[in-house]
Amino acid sequence: MITSLCDKLTNLLLSKEVIKEEDSEIYNYGFQVLASNFAGFFIVFDADIFEEKVKDFDEVVAFGENNNILGISNPAFELFLLLHYKDAYEKYIKPNEKEIISNEKVGNQRYIRNLFTQVSGINPKKNKSIGELVKQVDFAIVEECKINEDIHQCSGQVTCNIAKIINDIRNNKAI
Repeated sequence: MITSLCDKLTNLLLSKEVIKEEDSEIYNYGFQVLASNFAGFFIVFDADIFEEKVKDFDEVVAFGENNNILGISNPAFELFLLLHYKDAYEKYIKPNEKEIISNEKVGNQRYIRNLFTQVSGINPKKNKSIGELVKQVDFAIVEECKINEDIHQCSGQVTCNIAKIINDIRNNKAI
């Protein structure tokens, strides 16, 4: 199933078609497209799925960046959520970097989701209070600078550029 979703998103990016909200398969597997006030989209997705399933990841990124802004987290969006905590890099990411990037299952959850849940006490997939993290986005901006933010070099590295995009938007640099 994931392979077909990767193929579908890859094809959409390469064809430059508009990704429709009605395409619930993409939304249900962590791909979010946010309409913006410029002639493109913000597209946020997890790189780990693409690293394993898509051979032309660099090509997908290049086409995706054409008139769009790509937010990529590796291995998963929970990394971005974890960055919302003060000193997250030193406390949680740096000591667990190998486990985070391998993102093996811990029980029925992937490592990064399990780590985020342990730190926050929140199930990011079900608890609506996850939205409260927006109040701590300044921590995410600071903490994200301590990891790789280059989406062109994310293979095998803990990577996230979502807080950078937010900061660029704040400073009118993203558009």
